[in-house]
Amino acid sequence: MIAMQELRDHYCFTDEDAELLQSLQPLAREHVDHFSQEFYDYLYGLPDTASILNKTDRVHLRQMHNNWFLSLFTGVYDNHYLNHLTRIGHAHVKVGLNVHFVNAAMNQVRHFLLNLIDGSYHDREQRRLLREAVEKMLDMNLDVMGSSYREEEMKKVFLSRRVESYLITATE
Repeated sequence: MIAMQELRDHYCFTDEDAELLQSLQPLAREHVDHFSQEFYDYLYGLPDTASILNKTDRVHLRQMHNNWFLSLFTGVYDNHYLNHLTRIGHAHVKVGLNVHFVNAAMNQVRHFLLNLIDGSYHDREQRRLLREAVEKMLDMNLDVMGSSYREEEMKKVFLSRRVESYLITATE
């Protein structure tokens, strides 16, 4: 597994990016309910995600998504944060959510945040810097969550090969 500093390096995510994201924390807190409403409107609009959501504790799940959203703006992105994202990815795999929907939902989050920045900051350079920091953070989140799916696929391949090897040995 990759360490958070390596991930940050690969995405050219700097301490300045972390500070920029942390500066967005009050705006994120102010708009977390709006985020949640738009996010769930989107998810419930898709039959595949709606069927999964209907099997879960909606209040708890909404709180988890809100916590994740706000965690984007803490300014602290270390291995603890990385482990948090890894657990989120594994939870998505566990409930049977196709990785496509994780990617599509992240796209919705991206648009929400970029629109929020565009509507809240008038200085063009400040908007550019904030947008770039948000883009990097969302890409890193998606990378880590997506790795959970790759890990699961590898487990299936290894299990399949072990079963195949056992069957070949047994038939010989």
